[in-house]
Amino acid sequence: MNKMLHFLLAVSIFLSIGVLYAEDPDYGSTYDTAEPITADGTPLQGVLTSGDEDWFTCSAAGVTMYRVTLTNQNSNYKYVKAYQIDEFGDLIEAMYFNAYNNQNSQTMFLQSTYDIYLEVYNSDGVYSISIEAIGTYPEDAHSANCVDATPIVIDDLAVEATITRADPSQGLPLDEDWFVFTPTPLHKYRILLTHSNNANVDFKIYSGDCTTELRGWDTDATIVSWFGEDVKIYVSGDDDKLGEYYTLEVIDMGGYPDDHGNIPEQATGITDDGTQIYGSLDYDADIGEDEDWFAFTPQENCLYNVTLSNSDSNYKFIKIFQEDEFGELIETYYFNSYNKTNTNQLFFEKSGDVYAIVYNNSGGYWISFDQAGIYPPDQYSNDCGSANSIMVDEAPIEATITRGPPLDTDWFVFETQALHHYQVKLTHSANSNVDFKIFSGDCGTELRGWDTDMNFVSWYGDDYKIYVCGDDNRLGEYYTLQVLDINSYTDDYPNTWDQAASIPKDGTMVAGEIEYMGDFGSDEDWFTFVAGQDGDYVFQLENPDSNYKYMKIYREDMPGHLIELLYFNCYNNLAERTQYIEAGTCYIQLYNSMGDYQFSVLSPEPRCGDLDHPYPPGDANKDCVTDILDIAQMATGWLQDNRPAQ
Repeated sequence: MNKMLHFLLAVSIFLSIGVLYAEDPDYGSTYDTAEPITADGTPLQGVLTSGDEDWFTCSAAGVTMYRVTLTNQNSNYKYVKAYQIDEFGDLIEAMYFNAYNNQNSQTMFLQSTYDIYLEVYNSDGVYSISIEAIGTYPEDAHSANCVDATPIVIDDLAVEATITRADPSQGLPLDEDWFVFTPTPLHKYRILLTHSNNANVDFKIYSGDCTTELRGWDTDATIVSWFGEDVKIYVSGDDDKLGEYYTLEVIDMGGYPDDHGNIPEQATGITDDGTQIYGSLDYDADIGEDEDWFAFTPQENCLYNVTLSNSDSNYKFIKIFQEDEFGELIETYYFNSYNKTNTNQLFFEKSGDVYAIVYNNSGGYWISFDQAGIYPPDQYSNDCGSANSIMVDEAPIEATITRGPPLDTDWFVFETQALHHYQVKLTHSANSNVDFKIFSGDCGTELRGWDTDMNFVSWYGDDYKIYVCGDDNRLGEYYTLQVLDINSYTDDYPNTWDQAASIPKDGTMVAGEIEYMGDFGSDEDWFTFVAGQDGDYVFQLENPDSNYKYMKIYREDMPGHLIELLYFNCYNNLAERTQYIEAGTCYIQLYNSMGDYQFSVLSPEPRCGDLDHPYPPGDANKDCVTDILDIAQMATGWLQDNRPAQ
């Protein structure tokens, strides 16, 4: 009895598996063998096997929304693609989606009445598929013109609409819809657009007179109307889609107070004595976020400390403008504050009204303007030849660059001591663009280009000139300039070739050190030797430091003129190079990074016996070595009787 029950149970399980994994009925595997399906939401059951795909088809009603549902209880992905036949009989994909051990539904809006096809594919197992017509919507029910935009009621049910595809045969372009609503001042509104899954619809926001685009493509945006002007919404789609359904609604999210004006004409007056004024950015929005404007009339040629204090953990920004002679606001500077107090100095040459705008993130803040000094214009020479003296190690001078035409420039001169290290520092007000160049004392050579902080070593104690220039586009330029003596050095070898130190060329190591560095005037060590004959010369450079030291070898091809023969470097090792050199005077330059080094030159010449290498003392037999043979040579005449004959 038990054996019979076990047998029947096994048969039952086998038959159940067969029902589960056999396709019954067997749906078509191509669109032209597709299984009919009704668009009333009734599901059809199916089973996919390896490499299989199932196709279904139904007719389309035109301008109708459909919901397609795919149910997959397996732990794998199954996909469904929806198509529609076009006027040429081609399959055009409308959308696709998947289901993984769940049920997933997507909507598609189809404009035409051509047949619909569904393709299910990808992974083995049981599924169900359904399609349901859920609504029909008239084509092009709203204005396609900004001027005659269709009113949309705030806080009403969402408008349901469609974007009609272009029809070139009828001369009809792609449809577009325009809407308009009238807001209440200082109320925030949310504009929300949704669309069918097969659509690509979004909107732009325009001013009520249609002239200004306030917001680019979006589907969800907020706007605060400062003054209650009409707002226009422009809705557009994608002509490649088979149909486009969307909903649009405008929601009033509430009103806000406002402590300071949102435009320059409503700016709050502020004093320039450092008195702090409190403000609050009361609302954020994609369009029309809160801005607070302030204004005051500055003194001419006056420096101001501008302070913004923000205790919130967000960024608040301040922009400062000045009114020019034509009444236009010209931006001079901006900065921000994040949970701190931030102060910047601004210089105003003219007395045109100054405006400040605070913006960016909601929350409270404090703002102040405080006079920091008045500085007369153009106090210093505009000519290099009559440069004003600036004393080393004294307090910074304070000066201004007066706007042109012509643009003001300032020249300064200072004395140096040989092998002293100097720093030249320039600071300027935040709204300025001032920097300097360094020239030789005779004004003939530019030694350093535009900079605001540089250092150099004076090799010989010459005078140096500083050329200060600004930017004529700035509304005012204040700066400070200072020269500091920051160090002094000794120097083991000369810095120029014409004072080069002589060295041996027999392979003997010569030790040296690069002792100081600057933006210019860095230490260089120069050496010289005479190449007594043409041939291959061997150069070694040893650098124990973890930096690069460079060696250049030159030959004097005519009096006072050097040509470079060889260049190489060494980093924490010993480097060797061989160079063919014609007979003549040669020079070696060592430079680049601070620290010790040693180097050698080995020539192909005889080690002794020429004018450049005399015989060693005591080399009686002229073999370039002093040894016992030299003593024997000298002793050969010791036993001779040198007494005069009687």
